[in-house]
Amino acid sequence: LTFELDESVVYGNHIDELLRNLNKD
Repeated sequence: LTFELDESVVYGNHIDELLRNLNKD
């Protein structure tokens, strides 16, 4: 369960990065 939670957090961080990159344009 802990591993799954960590995966969700990492996945969310990746989405946040992608959104920031889109906002740059």
